[in-house]
Amino acid sequence: MRDRFEASQSKDLLSRSNDGYLDAATDRNWTIWQLAWNTALSRESHRNGEGSPFSTLTAEEVEFVKRLYNDSHE
Repeated sequence: MRDRFEASQSKDLLSRSNDGYLDAATDRNWTIWQLAWNTALSRESHRNGEGSPFSTLTAEEVEFVKRLYNDSHE
């Protein structure tokens, strides 16, 4: 997962700080990426259940999750 994330980011902004990144925007994107990735992976198990796994995401994050989910299943 981290390899795919880092491949999509500017190499100049990938200096790490603990589990995140020194650059605030990159760190935020990493947090969203992790949330989106984990949500996409759990989507199948929630498909027939009550509630939506997307209920805690913003509209922008939902679109990001959809793209990420589709990319991971190509």
